Amino acid sequence: MTTHYIKANILKAVSLCASNEETRYYLNGVYVEQNGGIVATDGHTMACYGISAEKPEGTTFILSNADIKKLLAAHKLDSKAFGKNIEVVVRLTLTEGNKLSCATVVQLDGEPDKVLSSFDSKPIDGTFPEFRRVIPSGDDRCGDFSLNITLLSRFGEAAKLVTGEKLEKCRIICRTNTGPIEVQIEDEKFLGVIMPMRW
Repeated sequence: MTTHYIKANILKAVSLCASNEETRYYLNGVYVEQNGGIVATDGHTMACYGISAEKPEGTTFILSNADIKKLLAAHKLDSKAFGKNIEVVVRLTLTEGNKLSCATVVQLDGEPDKVLSSFDSKPIDGTFPEFRRVIPSGDDRCGDFSLNITLLSRFGEAAKLVTGEKLEKCRIICRTNTGPIEVQIEDEKFLGVIMPMRW
């Protein structure tokens, strides 16, 4: 049995890059690694949070968009009811038999978790792509490239969810003329990747 705690705002930020295309069902959610790192991609953009450079050993699974929607619906709560020092997190427990226990909980300082919602589900039965191979690496940088502004704006929304503040700036790093482009924000655990487009 493996349990992961993921901040609700972080899950929402990463899920902005998940696909909704039915034919690519294995991209219709967020990939969760053994160490709690999460990734989503639609093939054009990718968002990662807390991933390591090397793939960690252990169990991984894909949390479906439908389950994410249910979990985040419970996130819409009146924080005044709980006080200022709250943390809304998603608790995911993968048990033997590939069953997934999902819960949205409030963590109060020094108190047990308060469960806002919970349900049982199953992860998506599919293989998530080897995403690490498209993460830009190396020190070489290039200059001239075009980006889809709508896709790039996802990272502005993700940054606001991750940091709690409106994005004032981001760093865009291009290491080749045709390869993926890295998008960085102030939280170094977050990594965005966007594919360039033809001008």
